[in-house]
Amino acid sequence: MRLLGADFSYWAAYAKALLFWALHTVGKFIGSTEFISSLVGAFCGAGAAFVLESRRRRREKKERQHEGLLRAQSALLAQGNSLGWFEAQYPEDNRFDNLKTIILGFTNQVVDFDELGFLGASSRPQLIIELDVANASFEQFKRLSEFRNVAIEEFFRDPGTVVHEFDEASGRIRASGPLRLKFKLRQANEGVSHAFEAAKERNKEAVAALLTFAGKEFPGMQTHYPSGTVAKPSAPNK
Repeated sequence: MRLLGADFSYWAAYAKALLFWALHTVGKFIGSTEFISSLVGAFCGAGAAFVLESRRRRREKKERQHEGLLRAQSALLAQGNSLGWFEAQYPEDNRFDNLKTIILGFTNQVVDFDELGFLGASSRPQLIIELDVANASFEQFKRLSEFRNVAIEEFFRDPGTVVHEFDEASGRIRASGPLRLKFKLRQANEGVSHAFEAAKERNKEAVAALLTFAGKEFPGMQTHYPSGTVAKPSAPNK
């Protein structure tokens, strides 16, 4: 029994000494400069990679948003150019109070709102409403212009319409016809006139609001101006 007890004590002491040696060796390894450097290096490397990737994603997201905003602005500027072209073709104060059909040379560009969802969470969420109103105002003017042309053609095709005078130089026409069609024309003329002024005003407001927003939310990025030039990038916020 004593022999067995002595053997057990011997092996217990040996195991304890072995464990102590192992812990001491591991402690020395962990405490070594090389281990700490490699551990810190691996941690810093992973952290730096994460930060760089996060920055890259944020930059790409910002660039996509900026591109969507530029496309919306391009559509608004194209609409404004079409309205300006039309105004130059019909410069009179009462440009719609006549029987001249409107030559439609309008652009088909419209604001793509699929790319502007980020505006809802921006510093100016109402901007998307202003863009929508400007876009809808332009489309309304186009529709009413087309309706007015149809009404004029209907008036001249009616058997009761009589042309009394036609000036080839100015294109002015003096004619009489059924009261129903004359009333329809008068309503069309008034509707187009109001729609034209509204479209010009809404377009001007939307472009100005978009420029202000772009300068605040996308500093350092280029922005188009109504003249067709490109503004120099503003200094980024510090």
